[in-house]
Amino acid sequence: MATPGRFRTAAALARNAASVESGLASFTTAFITRFTADGELFDKILAVDVNVFWTGAATAEPAAVAGLPAPGGCLVLCFDPPSGQRREMFAEHLSAGGFDNTRIPYGDTLLVVRATPRP
Repeated sequence: MATPGRFRTAAALARNAASVESGLASFTTAFITRFTADGELFDKILAVDVNVFWTGAATAEPAAVAGLPAPGGCLVLCFDPPSGQRREMFAEHLSAGGFDNTRIPYGDTLLVVRATPRP
């Protein structure tokens, strides 16, 4: 069964075909804790609707991505948590995982967070 993430990845690949073909962009749908980069580092990592950052005790996930940003690179999380969820939880998880966070206000409900690994 295809997941919504796979459909989003296919759409992103289609919209950004020239950047993918030139090597400027790549798109992957994967479980964060199972993703292997084979030593590759990334300027920007975009995670959309990865609910583990605000629904439970996300400890393995920040640790799994902490070594992926290139120097000066970052992890960007975007999600729209249901009302009533603790919106601060994502920052706590990222901070515990070795990231500094900057919340970027975006509308009434959408959360966008830029997280950079601590040196």
